[in-house]
Amino acid sequence: MQHEFTIICEDIRQEIGRKLSLMGMYDEAIIFKRVPARLAKLCLYQRWSGSDQPEKVRVLLRGSALSGSFVAQAARDLEHYSPDARRANLMIMFAPLDVVDVGEVELVTYFGESDLPSHTHRIEIRVNPDLRVE
Repeated sequence: MQHEFTIICEDIRQEIGRKLSLMGMYDEAIIFKRVPARLAKLCLYQRWSGSDQPEKVRVLLRGSALSGSFVAQAARDLEHYSPDARRANLMIMFAPLDVVDVGEVELVTYFGESDLPSHTHRIEIRVNPDLRVE
């Protein structure tokens, strides 16, 4: 499988008609008024291309901004699986997520039983004391 793109956001919703809504998309950083802080959810959306769709996937969440590392695992969605498909969407949620300091967060995607990452996505955790929180 070849990585096409990754989006990090606050929520992913599956709508009627198999549409997806991605809420609160982050760019290169997640900015807090202060840390420590808690995110209700941190969602990962990835698009992959290729016909070699794996049966299992795991995503490791780690980084200097976190107190530890976390793993989410998923299996192929058989209800929507087609052996003829040439694309796969990956949606993973971590909830809640406690951020303990400024720094970096990595989301590392592994396919099957491999210990070699298929993709690593990095996002910064920053603080802006003047951030307006409404």
